[in-house]
Amino acid sequence: MKARTLSLVFVVVMLASNAFAGWMITQATRDITGKKEDQTVYLQQNKVKTVMSDATMMFDLDKELLYLINPDKKVYWSGKPEDMKKSTEEAQKKMMEEQMKKVPPEQREAMKKYMEQMQAQKASPKKEVKVTVKKTGEKVTIAGYSGQKYQILVNGKLREETWIATKLKNVSDEFDRAKWEKFQKALTEMGGEEEPFSASREYLDLMEKGFSIKSISYYEEGEKSENVTTKVEKKKIPASEFQIPKGYKKVGMAEIVGGR
Repeated sequence: MKARTLSLVFVVVMLASNAFAGWMITQATRDITGKKEDQTVYLQQNKVKTVMSDATMMFDLDKELLYLINPDKKVYWSGKPEDMKKSTEEAQKKMMEEQMKKVPPEQREAMKKYMEQMQAQKASPKKEVKVTVKKTGEKVTIAGYSGQKYQILVNGKLREETWIATKLKNVSDEFDRAKWEKFQKALTEMGGEEEPFSASREYLDLMEKGFSIKSISYYEEGEKSENVTTKVEKKKIPASEFQIPKGYKKVGMAEIVGGR
């Protein structure tokens, strides 16, 4: 009887710990320049952390906060998504003004006009886009999971190919969908003339089907980037993983994006 009771307690504890467990996902990336890099993504209870070789990004959906961390300089920036847009624009303006001081007077006027054009473009209403999601007959097995290939077309042009693993659908259970969508929409409104397809209902519904174990993004002039999952672990992630390390200094966006 005692052994049975201990067994039941063990099962309850295991189930409870599993219910609060998060995910640690390792990915291999390649940017448009061909540079390869591994990154690790932590997901748990409305928090996301992406660790790269020279930078770390964190989302706290409950607090609606974004963190950009530079581990080399031990500095970080934090704010809401809309704060990031404003801070980035201010940082870019400051960097451009500093560059203008180093060029001949005749070039300064051209740079000034360019800055004004960029500001006007960002302020103008974004063009609506038609997003089409096409399911293909192709599947691939990556990191032990089968992924169904989909193509995402924007105004008829291929912008992304993604392989969705439905068996990893519960990864999305770590997020409040409404909070996630609101957060992503605020982030993707930062640049470009068009409405971001990643904030469209069609794209968000596709992401709800499972987890993308591989994706290829296509850009202008034939450029592309790639992201491939190499390892998936379900595990309890300590709260400290989603906190700013001790000794780090909060700085402005200019110091983060400018690398000073």
